[in-house]
Amino acid sequence: MSGQDFQVVFLDTETTGLDPSKDQIVSFALRTWSLLEGKGPEVAALVLPSVPVPPQVAAINHYDEGAWRQLGAQPFCAVHADMIRELLQDKCIVAGSNPRFDVDFLRWEFWRIGCAFPKISHRMIDTGAMSAPLLVIGHIKGTGLDSLRDYFGINGNGHAHTASGDVLDSIEVFEALLQAFLVKEG
Repeated sequence: MSGQDFQVVFLDTETTGLDPSKDQIVSFALRTWSLLEGKGPEVAALVLPSVPVPPQVAAINHYDEGAWRQLGAQPFCAVHADMIRELLQDKCIVAGSNPRFDVDFLRWEFWRIGCAFPKISHRMIDTGAMSAPLLVIGHIKGTGLDSLRDYFGINGNGHAHTASGDVLDSIEVFEALLQAFLVKEG
């Protein structure tokens, strides 16, 4: 590989459900990553949704309204949009475990507060799609982040299904996939 750098922004959201037109974000995290420097800065926040969080969803994403309030969480607002714009620079490539889901939720949150969403690249890096060859040859049972954590021995350190934790684990999975598919030159 040449000495050129390759940069992406990994992102994850935790939400009240699966439909961005009616559900909302309860937390988000974005972290830069580059081929030459690895993990870079992160922006992350807890968000108070204006829609109910079903108990079964809160059990997965660890949402606790009282704890969120004590930690200073507020509804999604221009402050959050500015934090996100810091990392989603013009035409950047986003990555993660099903990043289309997360981008769709971010777009809706920006729309709800009347802010323009950054113009990111139409290309995305999805660790699930990258892992499809492992599924085809029977090495994994699924391409979700939990299956990939298990396959690559990433324990999540108790932070699975938190936005920041899932971003870190997505980066580790991505790096492991790069190593698994690396072909030596020459």
